[in-house]
Amino acid sequence: TAAMRKAEGQLKEKALEDALEPQENAAVALAEVRELAVAQLVRLGLIQQLIGFQQSVANASGGMADVVGGQNDLIEATMAADEEALEKLLAPQNNLLQCLSDIAPSLDLVAARLDVGTPLVFAASDVEDALLAMEDGDAEDAAEIQEIAVESLEKVNGLVAEIAVQTGYIAEIVEYLSDAQS
Repeated sequence: TAAMRKAEGQLKEKALEDALEPQENAAVALAEVRELAVAQLVRLGLIQQLIGFQQSVANASGGMADVVGGQNDLIEATMAADEEALEKLLAPQNNLLQCLSDIAPSLDLVAARLDVGTPLVFAASDVEDALLAMEDGDAEDAAEIQEIAVESLEKVNGLVAEIAVQTGYIAEIVEYLSDAQS
């Protein structure tokens, strides 16, 4: 701004030649400030992406833990169920399948970095197969299928939990570096 004021003063005095250098200096300073602003915007975008990824991982982690717990509860109930009780477990098993469908989008960002897509697809298929076995009144087969589903769900949950810890560390480092640069 000092260079711009100097140039303005020289222009008022009609010293056009003398005004060129301060104007050039001001233009260079503005270009440098613009570069700094662009770099800051790029860093801000990267930090926002990291925060979004971290939130997706946290949501996926909590959701997967709930689904695994719910499926384990249903296994116990299915093993102890007679045909009448098995019918009453159809709704919770169906809800569990819906939960997997609801959680899947939050795993999209995670799936791009981990191999969670395949076990999640198998788990959803197994949960659906268990539902069909329950509809047929076959509690033993349903419980076996549910146990297979839990194995896949636990694998997904483990992968998500690992990346959750890593993203937490990375976010802390990025926050520290960002504060240090400010």
